[in-house]
Amino acid sequence: ALAFGAVAARAHADAKLVPLLAIGAFAGLRPESEIARLDWRDIDMEARTLFVHADNKTGSTRTVAMSDNLFEWLLPHRKPRGKVMPANARKMRVKAMQDAKVMAWPVDVLRHTFATFHVLAHGSVDKTADQCGHSVEMLKKHYLNRDVKPAEAETFWSITPPAPALNVVHFTKGAAA
Repeated sequence: ALAFGAVAARAHADAKLVPLLAIGAFAGLRPESEIARLDWRDIDMEARTLFVHADNKTGSTRTVAMSDNLFEWLLPHRKPRGKVMPANARKMRVKAMQDAKVMAWPVDVLRHTFATFHVLAHGSVDKTADQCGHSVEMLKKHYLNRDVKPAEAETFWSITPPAPALNVVHFTKGAAA
């Protein structure tokens, strides 16, 4: 339920925050140490991978596979370079939570959600541990929510950005009438 609350907060988030939320939820990166260091140059949209620099927790680098829905979330936001996480991300997240009426945001909720749903989708604790940069033991002990059902995982991996409205006309300043 908390994960879907986080997704609700995403619906109220400033567009600059969307890549951070999507990467947290659908790639499982740590927000404070991994996403904070992530540059758009570390995201290979063609290969559909994210290069994660060594952080002070793991001390190792890894390449994380990009899910189809993460690709869709990142595509309209991609840039040639620059930090993925905006400088005021925490303040923006708090505002999005307030606007969405999400009362709690446990530490690493998106990462834990990713781990649970990744195991259900791929049937492999080993593969998920590798994606998260953890040992299988750590993943089993701290990350998996055994109450989540496979149908919920299917719903989670189908969360994609809303399609652009086809009945909207965009006007630009100085356009002829």
